Amino acid sequence: MKTVFHRESDFCLNASVVTIGNFDGVHVGHQKIINRAKFAADRLQLPLVVVSFDPHPGKVLYPEKAPKLIKTRKQKRDLLRKMGVDYFYVVNFTPSFARKSPEEFVDEVLIDSLGTKEVYVGFNFAFGSNRSGDVEFLKHQGKIKGFNVFPIEPVTIEGEIVSSSAIRLLLEEGQVRKANRFLGRYYYLEGIVIHGRQIGRKIGFPTANIITENELVPRLGVYATYTRLNGDDLPGITNIGYKPTFGSEKIIVETHIFNFEREIYGELIEVKFVDFIRPERKFGNVDELVKEIKANCEQCKKILGV
Repeated sequence: MKTVFHRESDFCLNASVVTIGNFDGVHVGHQKIINRAKFAADRLQLPLVVVSFDPHPGKVLYPEKAPKLIKTRKQKRDLLRKMGVDYFYVVNFTPSFARKSPEEFVDEVLIDSLGTKEVYVGFNFAFGSNRSGDVEFLKHQGKIKGFNVFPIEPVTIEGEIVSSSAIRLLLEEGQVRKANRFLGRYYYLEGIVIHGRQIGRKIGFPTANIITENELVPRLGVYATYTRLNGDDLPGITNIGYKPTFGSEKIIVETHIFNFEREIYGELIEVKFVDFIRPERKFGNVDELVKEIKANCEQCKKILGV
């Protein structure tokens, strides 16, 4: 998959199949749209282009209310690459770009740059200045300019439409099991293992602490997790919090991997969240904390089948 930036090169395709959206999370609803577009691209023997926006439009239009992103740029690109996307076409979303009319977007991006033959979008897709363009407008433009538009109905799980905003809320509430069903995979945080204060090691539970670029961190507390390291998923327990018992003021993501003793400082890991165990709490002393950690570990082992 090649990443291309709008207006930063002379990139131009004679013909392509296109899907447009923010695709934050690349959840099962997004996957339905992209897979339909991929099927069409293969049928027509054309490249598949995912058009997305960076930064997220909310960061520009209403920064004080902008959503925390589910995935980092790198994570989103990796997921799209695995789905067989040929080109990731990134539009730099600026205030001036936000003022462009829907027709200007069609002409600049879909026609001039991508030579679009078919477009696949969500059923409620809207674009252009003040979101004034919708699916019906896009269909009308397609009739005039030579491309077909296919709106894709949403995916529902347990009677609820799958959306990025719903997933954000689930993660903020600690409902990772349901969030994972909406995502179609485990939600994960990615980061480099750093040196901590060695508190876990001193009390018998050495941990891998990570720095993560993910904006959205699940509810503070304890989780059953898998840690992906060098292609292996290792069962364990993860705490997200401030370490209240020890007076830490920074959010820390620390994972204790079961039956694992190797030093992994400086290595990149993914922490995959399976189930929520308990919220963060402060203990009266270290002995109470150790007793609780032991009980939590046993609960995680049952959940993970260890």
